Amino acid sequence: QNSADKMASQDAPSLEQVCSMMGLMESHDPEQVELAQTWINEFKGSVWAWSLTDTILANQVSIPICTIAAQIIRHKIEDSFRELPESSLNPLRDSLLQHLDNYATAGVAVILRQLCLALADLAVYMEAWNHPCQTILDRFGASEKHMLAILEFIRVMPEEIGNRRLKVTPKRQEHVDRELMETSQQVYTYLAHALGQPSLPQEGHVTILKALASWLKFGGQGAELFFTTPLFDFAFSQLTELETQEDAADVLAAAIAYASEPSTVHHLSKLVGTISGWQSHLETCIKEDDSDTGRVLVRLFTDLAVAYAEDMIYQPNDLTVGLLQSMTVCLGHPDADVVAVTYHFWYRLGDFLNEVQDFATLPLLNQIQGAYGQLYERLYTATILPSDFQGILDVNSTDGDIRYNAAELLIETSFVLTAPAIGRQLLTLATSGDSWQSKEAALFLFRAVVGKLGYRYSKQEANLNTPFIQEGETIVQDLLPILTSVTAETAIQLRRTCIHLLGSASTYYRDLSDWLGKHPDYIPSAFHFLCQMIRCPELNSASAIAVMHLASKGRAHCGPHLPDIIEIVKAQEALGLVHSDVLDIIKGAGRVVAALPGDECEQAARQLLGVYMPQLQQMTGQRPPSLQDLENVLEITAQFFRHTNVTQRNYKEDGSHPLAGVGLEMCQTVLNVIQHYTTESTVVERCNQTIQWCVRCLGADCIELAANILAVLTSVYEATKDPSCLYVATAMVGVFGMQPSFQEPLFNLVGSLSRSTFTLLASSPDALRQNPDTVSDIFRLLRKVLAAMPLRYLSSELPAISLDCAVHCVTLQERGTNEEVATYLIQLFRAAHSGISDEFALHQDTIATHVTALMENKGEALVHEIMAAITGALPTYMLPDSAEILWYLMAINREAVVHWAFSAPAAANINERNISDEDKQDFARSLTECSHRQGFLDACRHFGRLFA
Repeated sequence: QNSADKMASQDAPSLEQVCSMMGLMESHDPEQVELAQTWINEFKGSVWAWSLTDTILANQVSIPICTIAAQIIRHKIEDSFRELPESSLNPLRDSLLQHLDNYATAGVAVILRQLCLALADLAVYMEAWNHPCQTILDRFGASEKHMLAILEFIRVMPEEIGNRRLKVTPKRQEHVDRELMETSQQVYTYLAHALGQPSLPQEGHVTILKALASWLKFGGQGAELFFTTPLFDFAFSQLTELETQEDAADVLAAAIAYASEPSTVHHLSKLVGTISGWQSHLETCIKEDDSDTGRVLVRLFTDLAVAYAEDMIYQPNDLTVGLLQSMTVCLGHPDADVVAVTYHFWYRLGDFLNEVQDFATLPLLNQIQGAYGQLYERLYTATILPSDFQGILDVNSTDGDIRYNAAELLIETSFVLTAPAIGRQLLTLATSGDSWQSKEAALFLFRAVVGKLGYRYSKQEANLNTPFIQEGETIVQDLLPILTSVTAETAIQLRRTCIHLLGSASTYYRDLSDWLGKHPDYIPSAFHFLCQMIRCPELNSASAIAVMHLASKGRAHCGPHLPDIIEIVKAQEALGLVHSDVLDIIKGAGRVVAALPGDECEQAARQLLGVYMPQLQQMTGQRPPSLQDLENVLEITAQFFRHTNVTQRNYKEDGSHPLAGVGLEMCQTVLNVIQHYTTESTVVERCNQTIQWCVRCLGADCIELAANILAVLTSVYEATKDPSCLYVATAMVGVFGMQPSFQEPLFNLVGSLSRSTFTLLASSPDALRQNPDTVSDIFRLLRKVLAAMPLRYLSSELPAISLDCAVHCVTLQERGTNEEVATYLIQLFRAAHSGISDEFALHQDTIATHVTALMENKGEALVHEIMAAITGALPTYMLPDSAEILWYLMAINREAVVHWAFSAPAAANINERNISDEDKQDFARSLTECSHRQGFLDACRHFGRLFA
């Protein structure tokens, strides 16, 4: 935008200059190309681009230059249509139609396509242009030389209605939809006419196929003609042509989807009859390992089977049985990528099966379960790694994609055969496989069902706490010895898969850590195995994560293994553990420590932190060779306190927090560190993280250090303006904000930090954009203060100062920062809304008075900025937050807000832009009349799209 504004402030470039810069795009000099690209991007955003690109196209300067011009004019319509005056729309359309006429015979497909896209986008925007397809057909339909141009426009028109870059309201989209439906019969008639022309070149056939797919997806009455004209047979005839078979498959997939609708289901029988005749072709492709045609035919049968998936469950007949058999035939293709095309069907059939209450009622139960059995066998073979595979599989590789897609399908559909039945079969394969690859494949797929195995408590015996043993329980018991007996000599990929089964970072695939947490007898062998595997450099990261999960899920039983964890931490350099590995282990260790009884908890924490406390003390007095070492130690201690959440039942006998002693020592040490390294921003941030989590961990038990923390925070922030000081203050407010005896010194700290912060943020025009973290942290802090001590906060000068800054933050485009500011403003103005702020019930009237006064003094400026946000200053996806602020302002005084909105400087943009009167009236009604919050937010977002 700045580049465009810069060019707009200059004189218009000459036609020769524009052509010269566009011509440089053909240069072999990279610097010249980069220079030209930069200039063209600036030119593209200027108002001069409209007329100059139109002139270039009219003069037909050269193919490369006209190609760029066509792309620019399409971009201008797509992104900058609203800057055009209403009087220029008809001339623009007529000019584009003339360009289409001129280039239709030039044989330059890329220019033709850009012109068609430009016309289609203009048709979506331009309310005065009715039935655009009819316009094109009336003007060019009788001419054979315009055939490719017409076909290209027909192809792109339905697609552009859904182009999310076009700034139109849903109401406008619906109107264009209706107009296209009204002309759909003429479109199909023309497609059939074009197909019958002997002069139609090969690219015309491709365009017809693409147009058919586009229009069948769109729908409309004209789609009926597809089934009664040569278009139907034409699509099938292209299935074996390498150049067109994918496009033909797109057409038939769209036709099947169209015919699957209740009103058009009568067309399915014709599709079934024709597709069934291709079964022998499919079998030939499988036999000859033909992946190209095989993929197309498998897709065809899959799409048809999906259409009949529900009937296979509830209304089976010979047709559905035949389709199910065809799907099992597809599984026989040697190419796993081709087989993956069928997954859509198995997912869809699984969705319907998941709704069935009793499988015994299914007429085709045996056939369906048999088909899924064949599917799972194929998934297993597809997952086996090549016989010459070595090392660790890259999850982003082709083999990785194949096996993870297979596992996801197994996860979602395993209920069809039941997880225990699949698990038992996989266990057999894991123990009987003739190669490590086959064993590893079985164990890998085990991750897909392991979360559905194990024990539960029966409803009848829940009160007795008696385990109810499922079949899956014995499977896991048999599986664990296989995993933990793997040695260091085994293939590394197999070892890695075993580790992932014990504990994995994946949020999608389950592991055995949950099960082990409920079966403490198995924890020692699993822990011993992981301690052995962590010694392998290629596996130590995976092992560290597994240790974290095992320690977390089995925290109540992992206390005896803390010495092993401490030894691993001490030997991190010898083991080659990277910093992230140590963090994972510390997280798990913290959870184990938190589960120990009071005195044991304190002793374990001292042992673990004893590894790092001397290092911190030494680094305080002597600067380390690398600050990274200091930063790492600080982050480790922060993560320990973050994950050591001691519950009340594990407090000491005297009621004190078991970590109070060691926590205060660590906190004091870190306070010393931060004062020695105030010039190192990363060290300051890491120190503040540790202090923050110490405070959150210890709660009121850290009150001995609270005054010292406040004093250090104040001095450090004055010296550094580091935003991490603000989130320590936020933690302090969360812990001590409700304690009357501590509110005054805490509020004084907040006042000092706030005034210093707002001075920084007002120091330069770009200060807000340059300090997004500071903006986020200060408004998060103030929101906590408002919640903890509303009267003290609202009675001070801070709300007025905060609002002055918040007003300028409304149009910040950094999303996280904008959300924090919006959340603060929403909470502030909600506080005045009777019945919303239950926590303020005792002082609701006083609070409402304060907030109303703030709105009267600052509301006009805030509403003006919100209107600027809605009318183009913010992306559309960020508008709901701004609109919600407006909503709660209107809850206080709607009349004033409406007046401010219509008198805002940004309101002038509404009249300057090419926006329909209907859209303006809809937005005005939402401001004055809308009574539903979500409806108001939607109205602001839809209106804002017109300015995006």
